[in-house]
Amino acid sequence: MFSHDFVNALSSSLAPDQPIVTIKDDEFRRLDFVKNLTQALLNNDASHGLVIGFDAPWGYGKTSLKNMVVEQLKDDADSNVTVVEFDPWMYSDTGDVVSALFRTIAQSLSGFGTGITALGVRHVLSVVSDFFAGLFGAITPPDATVAATSKVLSQGFKSLSKILEPNSGKIDKLRSVREKLRKDLLKEKRRIIVFIDDIDRLADDEISALFRAVKSVGDFPNVIYVLLYDHHKVAEALERDARSGGHEFLEKIVQVPILVPEPSGVVVRTKLKDDLISIRNNRSSDNTLSPRDEHIFSNCISPFITTPRRTNLLLNKVKLSYSTLGDDIELFDLAGISCIEAFCPKLYQWISRHRHEICGGIPRGNASSDSLTSSSSSERITQLIQESDKNLTEECADWKHVVETLFPLVSWATAKQFAFLGKNETDQSYRSIYKDLYVDLYFNFNLPENVIPESLYSSFFLKKNINELDITPDSDYAKAAFSGAIQDYIERYVFKNKAIDTKQIIELFKFYCEVPFSMQCRSSEASLPLMPTYPMETLLRVSFNKKSGLDTVSILDALVLLDSPGAFLALIWLTVGMKLCLMRKQTNDFRKNIFLSEMSSYGQDNINNFIDHNLSALGDEAIKERLPHIIDRLKELALKMQKKSKLPANIWHIELLQAAAMLRWLFEDDADDLISSLRALEPYIDQEMYSVTIAAALTKREDKQYIVNRKILERLVTPETYRKAILGIIKRDAQNIPEPEGQHVAYEALLKKEANEASDTVHTAVSVDEVLNLLEDWRRGKFASDSKG
Repeated sequence: MFSHDFVNALSSSLAPDQPIVTIKDDEFRRLDFVKNLTQALLNNDASHGLVIGFDAPWGYGKTSLKNMVVEQLKDDADSNVTVVEFDPWMYSDTGDVVSALFRTIAQSLSGFGTGITALGVRHVLSVVSDFFAGLFGAITPPDATVAATSKVLSQGFKSLSKILEPNSGKIDKLRSVREKLRKDLLKEKRRIIVFIDDIDRLADDEISALFRAVKSVGDFPNVIYVLLYDHHKVAEALERDARSGGHEFLEKIVQVPILVPEPSGVVVRTKLKDDLISIRNNRSSDNTLSPRDEHIFSNCISPFITTPRRTNLLLNKVKLSYSTLGDDIELFDLAGISCIEAFCPKLYQWISRHRHEICGGIPRGNASSDSLTSSSSSERITQLIQESDKNLTEECADWKHVVETLFPLVSWATAKQFAFLGKNETDQSYRSIYKDLYVDLYFNFNLPENVIPESLYSSFFLKKNINELDITPDSDYAKAAFSGAIQDYIERYVFKNKAIDTKQIIELFKFYCEVPFSMQCRSSEASLPLMPTYPMETLLRVSFNKKSGLDTVSILDALVLLDSPGAFLALIWLTVGMKLCLMRKQTNDFRKNIFLSEMSSYGQDNINNFIDHNLSALGDEAIKERLPHIIDRLKELALKMQKKSKLPANIWHIELLQAAAMLRWLFEDDADDLISSLRALEPYIDQEMYSVTIAAALTKREDKQYIVNRKILERLVTPETYRKAILGIIKRDAQNIPEPEGQHVAYEALLKKEANEASDTVHTAVSVDEVLNLLEDWRRGKFASDSKG
């Protein structure tokens, strides 16, 4: 959730649907057009009068453009030019629109009024109409050099206004007053430019009356009317009122129709994108867009943003929604669905109704797999698309493209490919609309109970002293710190958000090397005891990556000094990485290549990336200098861990297997160091899994046989202990033997072989076929009870 200050800041920044007042506020690059138009108004031949039309639909910025032209006229015009602004909507429903027009011109010429606008006033009391007329018209302040002779013109327009007042009874004087005013205008040579805005908001009869007045009554020399309207709306109103061709009638009155230039789509959309990024920047300094953000903007937002008014409407909608749950949703996903809601309501209702059918998790790295959606699910999505195509196409021709962008699973179901996803955008730190866990957030803005609030992750990572947080096994912070998404969050906060510095990384290392091993933590996604070592591996990756901008040497030195259970595991990873880094040019080293292949089979196929993109940043000289000391430190920690009793929780079996295999490669030429370091792993897991995992780590497959390092293995685990452990696992579930199966059971196959031979021969190898036969027997429920010893 956001703080009150942030919510208030967002709310106060809502964009009002008001025109801009000055040129400096223009964000759509219209200054050149304004200057050219201003010069045309000042220099064209207006000796016979002129009617100009500013034509544009609502929301295109007609009033903003008018305000800029008026401001430019103040700078460019001389004292013989009077600018009048008249808003007929202020007088709508009074029957006084035409009279008010000429009264406003009179007041501008006489110097009354200070440009004050009385918005919302609909009726002008006739008793005080003269006195207050200057207040109710948006009048340009008079030029200081208004000559006394202008009062003659002011009086003429005032007289004309009185004649045209409802029920004045003076209509017979119209011709004479008008003729006198025409002569005065020719004599004075004063240019009067009258802007009449919001004409298309008037009632039909008022629109018709105003246009007739401009053409018949107000058709004076040196008077230029600039009418602002939507051509289609005015033409329809004229046609309804006059029962004649509205378009033809309009063409007779407006001599110079000017289509208000549509703000450049590129400019409008660029401004919108910048404004959206600025919303996020209230919470983060990150101003980059991911590929998915860019695709959402291009496919789900840009096609619908055609006017500045639509830009403001969408921005306000997004700001209000983001202030509710911004931490827990992705901004551009929110902007995309908000845009659809605002401008494609049918499509929005369709998405809302079927959201749980079209959303679904995408594997990290944007992998493709036929197992991602069941055939029935794919068929259902395809059916939905086909059933809705005709109805939704009427509202949005490219609606399928829009849906595929927000919900990539739709493109997978229909075309077997993921659309518009970057390789890192499927990680668990992204709370995108297409994910089952988060989709409801975008429609009801309530955080589900099973979703960890983003604020918990933020507090955890940004806390300068993590020890101050309440991190107990059942605390909310523990849920965040040990969640399955934590490694993705570490990478996001370091690389994308740039929110974690070197000191905080060191504090995180200390935390993950100590706290998880001192209490039994539970995964937020499983009910099994879990001691997550993967955050430490992730911290190693990000800490030694050049792109992190962190002080890698300081982190390395701090890590070596740690004296905790997790530090031993972290140093195993680090030592192996540093040794491999120095060997990276030895491409033909047999033992190294076998080891890398083995690690890949254990799920550590990214170890080369760790070397190339992380540790290599330290430089070979720094690695050579520190590696011997780190190996010695690793041996010291191994001796300390041998003295520890069982830790409160197990690490995963595969993590133990990886660590054991790494230690075997590190110390394969020194049996005592290898045995010491492997014994140090015993506190991290239960005795049963320790026995079978060490046996697997000391077993290699070469060609068609498994080779067991019995010399080392039997100094760590007795045959009886191993056999009891493996049979215990098999009898519980013979179908789920830990991978790789052959390495875990090869020692038992070898022991059985020796028992069957009834000799003193000690074997170190057993064939693959013998191992497979043993597995088959077990799966059929046949368990041998005899073995040597």
